[in-house]
Amino acid sequence: MSDYRVPPEHAHPVTRVISACVGFGDITPYIAVGGDMMGKPITTRQQHKQFLRRNKLVELGTEPVKDTSRMRSTVKKGDVREAMRAAIAEHTRPDTRRGGLIERRR
Repeated sequence: MSDYRVPPEHAHPVTRVISACVGFGDITPYIAVGGDMMGKPITTRQQHKQFLRRNKLVELGTEPVKDTSRMRSTVKKGDVREAMRAAIAEHTRPDTRRGGLIERRR
């Protein structure tokens, strides 16, 4: 503290304040409404992460959901239809007695 000096232009006394850095607190405890801990409290961040992992859940943030209606499709119109027709033709044959298709034997 002795190495800290107040500049001479300050007429009022100045004190040096040393405080801990601000960080994120632990999560607010909550009661699980589903999964393997249904009805039980989850009180720590570690319990929360393990609960999500065990129940194959994903935590969503506070970011707004982006509008996907204006995104360009990576598949051209008709490509899926043609791919399905080709796969059906490759792996099946017509069933003349009952109608429909039969899986081809390899």
